[in-house]
Amino acid sequence: MRKIIFLLFLICSPLCAGPVDLTTLSKRPLKGEAKLVSETFHQAAEKYHVPVEILFAVGWVESRWSMRDGQPSTDQAYGAMGLRSSNRCKTLDKSTVLTGHDPNLIKTDLATNVDAAAAVLADLAHQDNLTNSDLEAWAPVVDDYMALTDPQLKEAQVNNIFGTLMKGMGRSFSDRSILAIAPLKSISVEKAKSYMK
Repeated sequence: MRKIIFLLFLICSPLCAGPVDLTTLSKRPLKGEAKLVSETFHQAAEKYHVPVEILFAVGWVESRWSMRDGQPSTDQAYGAMGLRSSNRCKTLDKSTVLTGHDPNLIKTDLATNVDAAAAVLADLAHQDNLTNSDLEAWAPVVDDYMALTDPQLKEAQVNNIFGTLMKGMGRSFSDRSILAIAPLKSISVEKAKSYMK
């Protein structure tokens, strides 16, 4: 019974049980599910010219890189990238137009979901005429993607996304493989906020 409980913890748990050196973990060769997830994010980033760090951070904040078995989150966000179809946010609808992907696949398939989200982020960056190479310059794009209207929530989301990049992120998967993204010490949350003004 203890083994079952421990395994369930590993399946859906970020690496937060104690001090974890994400920099060291990020340098280890990837295998299994972790390798598949990493390759999925990198392929979408390269295809749409979206920084992979931004994709990873958005996916982490939205779902901890989990597809949730195709079920929506409490605020009706689908998949690892939290694509939505609501009055406030229509990223799911937009992604189907941009990519031609089947909405059901976007909701249930990791590669399709990440590809769809990357297409939306790239389109928003184009609309914002984004030319700056700084990761922090993507703050308005991520803000548009999240489609929050409350100023306090908008600021909290910037803190969340870029704070995640500063701290790093990592989790284990059902096959006990681990994907870790090293902290980016050069990231500045305040700088990201400055692009929002």
